[in-house]
Amino acid sequence: MIKSAYSNDAIGVLVSTLCIAHCLLLPLAVSVIPALDVGFLASDATHRILVLLLLAIGMLAFIPGYRSHGKFSVVLLAILGLLSLGFAAFVASELWEDLAETWLTVFASATLIIAHLKNLNYCRICSVCETPSLSAGKSLC
Repeated sequence: MIKSAYSNDAIGVLVSTLCIAHCLLLPLAVSVIPALDVGFLASDATHRILVLLLLAIGMLAFIPGYRSHGKFSVVLLAILGLLSLGFAAFVASELWEDLAETWLTVFASATLIIAHLKNLNYCRICSVCETPSLSAGKSLC
């Protein structure tokens, strides 16, 4: 995996962690400190934009990671996390109470964090990951 994909995993961990913080702390901030006027951060549009951002970061990290390491377990975790996140933002928000949507989003983000950390770990133990040239689709580690 080239260094940019390695960096994308670190960014993915950060953004997924911020997603969890957003889900758990925003309702508290809106209710405790209404003067902050951060209600727009709780909108469905904001959630959907964040999901698309996480999807883009995930693709930039997981695709090169899979090409480098060939670890399907990371891909499965990534798919589970991204599908759960998409379901929470685009479907569950219309079907369920906010609390159920929040916990599904927390689960999805935690799953993505685990996938990114596994991808980072495989890169740390792989001698090829520091090399900028890779053969597409071949596991090199």
